[in-house]
Amino acid sequence: MDLLRRYQKPGGFLQLVQLIETCMPQKQHQLLTSIEKESPIWAETVRNKILSIDRIFSWDEQTLAELVSRIQELTLSIAVHGIAPDIWARATKSLGHGQLRRIDDLSKTKDPSPGEIATAFTKIIVEIREMISLGYIHLAKVDPGLVIENDIEEKLGKGGMAANGLQNSSSSNSNSVSSTSSHPMGDTHSNTKGASQDSNLEVSRLRRENMELKKELQAMSNEINQMRTVIAQIKRAVA
Repeated sequence: MDLLRRYQKPGGFLQLVQLIETCMPQKQHQLLTSIEKESPIWAETVRNKILSIDRIFSWDEQTLAELVSRIQELTLSIAVHGIAPDIWARATKSLGHGQLRRIDDLSKTKDPSPGEIATAFTKIIVEIREMISLGYIHLAKVDPGLVIENDIEEKLGKGGMAANGLQNSSSSNSNSVSSTSSHPMGDTHSNTKGASQDSNLEVSRLRRENMELKKELQAMSNEINQMRTVIAQIKRAVA
């Protein structure tokens, strides 16, 4: 398992999912094909956990409103060229008139290529994944099928389990929990996970601060744009 070996450590599955969901479609297909040759169970599970634009924009309106308001307007102005009008209307239903107009104006000045649209989609997926990691989006409520368990690597057969064992661990959560709890290396795994969780908490804190700064900068940018619009209107009225 040359490709999977590096992702069988705790947290490795999420890293693999993030790698694949930020690749172009052709590269995604190549990677998933390689994974399937090594482990069909891993390949199937990765496919089920990958974020996609179609899946994101199928979420409820409240969640869509929250995430769309946090994404850069320039990115949205490009992405809209690849999103069906009815889906876009539902996703932006709660946006302010000014912000929606700016996105619309930007989109009219662009004629993006398929590659540029795909890049915009990737940026959105990266932003959404970060929101998930920071707790702004709770997949357990929004889309339970996308939840990635902390011990998913073990459930998928971490440690060289046979194909039948992989199938059994994937199809039965209770059996997976039982076999994991009786594993002779359970204490070692717990200690490793404890250290990893401390590190992850610090990273999450820094990411959360970064996200808040981005949000503040976006709000300031919106205010500046609104002021420019008002000034332009005043100038036209005076003239």
